[in-house]
Amino acid sequence: MYLERIYKYSKEQNNVNADISKAIIEEIISNKVFDLSVSELAEKSQCSQPSVSRYIKNVLEVESYRTLVLQLNKEIISYFENNFNKNNYVENNQSILNDIKATLTYLSQTDVEAAAKLIVDAEKINVTAIGGNIALKYEIEHKLSQIGKYVMIGPDWHQQLININFMQKSDVLIAISYSGDKFEMNKVIEKANEKGIKVISLTGPYDSNLKTNSTFAFEIHSKDAKYRSFSFTSRLCAFAIWEVIFKNILALDIVTSDVIEAWKWQQN
Repeated sequence: MYLERIYKYSKEQNNVNADISKAIIEEIISNKVFDLSVSELAEKSQCSQPSVSRYIKNVLEVESYRTLVLQLNKEIISYFENNFNKNNYVENNQSILNDIKATLTYLSQTDVEAAAKLIVDAEKINVTAIGGNIALKYEIEHKLSQIGKYVMIGPDWHQQLININFMQKSDVLIAISYSGDKFEMNKVIEKANEKGIKVISLTGPYDSNLKTNSTFAFEIHSKDAKYRSFSFTSRLCAFAIWEVIFKNILALDIVTSDVIEAWKWQQN
């Protein structure tokens, strides 16, 4: 996707590619559409038109500026929310079913089993998430605590980051982020990688820092926009992934009979 590549170049320092990339992203974020001409982009990025042309041809490797504009606007539709005012009962139900089915279809049994084993063998587990993903964070922590795993408390991303200081290479970080490139998440992942901590991520089908730096990255195949205020199917898909992983954890015979007995509904 061109947006991912443009975002990557925007992080470079003091060069024309970064300037042009930042100008493109700024325009998209402000208007949720990209329709600048070559001259307007050159003016916005404070560079020459030949520089923009070289950027398009040599850096992004696009056939023409028009092709880039058309492709960017297609990608923008899937990146930014634009249809919360549309509602169809049947389509809504079908979207939920289709996205969960697609997500589970893409799951690798080998990776699920390996991730479950990592979690079982870990001494400490730190679950990191922000925003709407907090609900899944609490669900994961609740289930892991039920089977006696050491779950580190982290109500906000600052504490989740601090927790890394008390983790070892044998421990596991479970990271939840649909976009995979939030600033807060990047800070946590960066520190976990520095300490050699294994990372299991639940993230969207996008190139991201989180996916690149995960030991196992499980993709959420949702039609939700990458950048959005509300989740429709993406969070449900993430829950589904976790349930499959947890089922494999239980299959490793780590639950003792006394724990099972405690789960039972006791009647007087």
